[in-house]
Amino acid sequence: MRLKDYIDFITSLAEMDEVKEGKFIVPASMEFNLERRFHKNLHKEVIVTKGGEPNPDELHEPFDMVVLGVELKFEHVGYE
Repeated sequence: MRLKDYIDFITSLAEMDEVKEGKFIVPASMEFNLERRFHKNLHKEVIVTKGGEPNPDELHEPFDMVVLGVELKFEHVGYE
């Protein structure tokens, strides 16, 4: 999945009628455990989107971001 997919997911949750009517509350945070290569690709995309320079040696590290008030936490599964 790409960054846009996570943003679209949170946006669609926030726009659900059940959320707008107060029947469902969007969680304050969500955790995702990704396969290592997907984690690294997503981490790189987030850094570049924020205008940073990705360091290949740090892309495996856990990271988080906030979308519409929901904190998304990312870690990778598998070996280093």
